[in-house]
Amino acid sequence: MDKGIFIILDGLGDNLIKELRYKTPLEDAKKQNIDKLVRYSECGLLYTKERGHIPRCIESNLSLLGYDFKYNELIFKALIYKELKENQFLIEIESKEEPKIKEEYDIIKYKNNDYILIFDNYDKEIIEKLKKYKIKNKTIYKDLNKKDFFENKYKVKALYLSSSPIHLSIAKYLKIDYEKPLGTTGKIDENLFSFSEYAIANRNKYDIIFIHIRALDILSHLKEPFKKKKVIEEIDEYLVKRIKEYFDAILITGDHSTSSIKGRHISDPVPVMIYSKYSRYGFVKNFSERKCIKGTLGILNSKDIIKIFIDRLK
Repeated sequence: MDKGIFIILDGLGDNLIKELRYKTPLEDAKKQNIDKLVRYSECGLLYTKERGHIPRCIESNLSLLGYDFKYNELIFKALIYKELKENQFLIEIESKEEPKIKEEYDIIKYKNNDYILIFDNYDKEIIEKLKKYKIKNKTIYKDLNKKDFFENKYKVKALYLSSSPIHLSIAKYLKIDYEKPLGTTGKIDENLFSFSEYAIANRNKYDIIFIHIRALDILSHLKEPFKKKKVIEEIDEYLVKRIKEYFDAILITGDHSTSSIKGRHISDPVPVMIYSKYSRYGFVKNFSERKCIKGTLGILNSKDIIKIFIDRLK
């Protein structure tokens, strides 16, 4: 099997920006390495669900990995901090001070005044003591069926690289090997070199290496299109340029579009490109939202792209 790298640029898609001559940051960015590859790539657009749907973070990233099951985000929050056991009760509450419920239970301070409580048993005593707190969310933890573990489902061995805890917890739940590369930040000043070197060093151990970069989404929420454009150019220079000679197939896409004008996720689709020796490449010369519609992949549901990519590796 060939070796593939799957690059997820969080919040990649955008609106047209007046100050960028009515282009998106991706369209206006100078990205010679990506655009050299795109000439020989299959291209298209990805929707997470139906048109008009505004995807959430976990939902869109699960979809890129080929999953569309119902979930409770509390599970992924808790998995950031600890291993969970089947049928444990998870409760997210709001409290100005650490809650005292009973002697034996796990407690996670998630952020600010949010706490996640984990119980092996959920009895009347616990229910009564929780009445004085504002309950924000609750669920029962269920493991994924073994046949649906990523490796069992797709018959490939994968590694997921990210500096975002919630994204690493997605990999953890799907039983994908995962790492936070040394020196990476999960912020706008991301250490792209560390991602590239870690991917190259692990190339021979895995069939697919996923790289998730969060910086573009942060900048979109901050309404910083010029900085978003600059980071896209850095990704081209310090990540794509470095890894392109080491992998047989390269997929680049986003998980969702995030508007630098509105500062939030939007329903617009994201561009996708697959470079491989088997690609039915077409007429796309610039990897961008409006150009990729002309590609040979057409318009797809994002949960199908992993199957297409794996087929290109065989």
